[in-house]
Amino acid sequence: MFFDIKKGRRKIRVDANRVGFLRKGIGLMFRTRNTKSLIFEFSQGSFIPFTSLFVFFPFILVWMDKSMNVISVDKVFPFRLNIFPKKRYYYVLEVPINEKNRKIVDFFVGKRKV
Repeated sequence: MFFDIKKGRRKIRVDANRVGFLRKGIGLMFRTRNTKSLIFEFSQGSFIPFTSLFVFFPFILVWMDKSMNVISVDKVFPFRLNIFPKKRYYYVLEVPINEKNRKIVDFFVGKRKV
């Protein structure tokens, strides 16, 4: 599925798989670096932290509000126990750092910071 995500005045279209209820607890765990991006949706705002245990590659974690405006962005390395949000979020995008996602990663963290 394609999602339009806004960061300030800029917008990007992201192709990501929507995560179902059971998959929310797993996310990118046990997947390869070349997997597709994942988007998590929470009908009521959430403060639940994420983890990168058993994720064997770095990825970008994008926290968003109800309108899919970016709240914050974190570059996450493997095996971090807790990654806490800065504010209540409604959507979270997990983007594996790989060549296929270069444009998306550059959009969120900049070309020199990857």
